[in-house]
Amino acid sequence: EEKQAKQEEITKAATEYREMERQSVLDLKKERDEKMKEIIDDINKVIEEYAKKNGYDIILNKGSVLSGAKGMDLTDEILKIVNKEYKKK
Repeated sequence: EEKQAKQEEITKAATEYREMERQSVLDLKKERDEKMKEIIDDINKVIEEYAKKNGYDIILNKGSVLSGAKGMDLTDEILKIVNKEYKKK
């Protein structure tokens, strides 16, 4: 009887642990997703401002371009601006 009670206690503790672990993973994923959204929003804001300031009607994501002239790639310029903005924060 005592052994049965101890086994049930251990099973309950293991179940609670797994639930806490599952919830922690979900919380971390949610926080990561929120931070990624913030970063992407910040980058998009920089790109929009850059486009207006430099007279671009369209700026494409590298993943959308199959081929293009290297001189048209604005990635390094945008990254410099984004990094400078993040250093201010």
